[in-house]
Amino acid sequence: MQPTMANTNHKDIPGNPSTATSSKIKLNDRSNGKPLMVLTEEDWKFWKHNGYVVIKEAVPREQALKTAEFLWEFEEKDPNNKESLIHDIISEVK
Repeated sequence: MQPTMANTNHKDIPGNPSTATSSKIKLNDRSNGKPLMVLTEEDWKFWKHNGYVVIKEAVPREQALKTAEFLWEFEEKDPNNKESLIHDIISEVK
């Protein structure tokens, strides 16, 4: 199997390089004059400049905690034991 070349068609498009040009669906360019439904104008400007935006409370806290608990268990780590994290970090650096 031959390696594929990285997608470099995104230089002027914000967002994840792996998906910036792969979708045929275009993002809203705001030319319709309609107000934003989720983002603030400040969020929109940040998105256009940085290619991502943080939407606070997009996931209910209870669900986020359950997901974090699942991930800790899946990774066989203890969130209260820093040694369980440091061991993997040191292993990766070596």
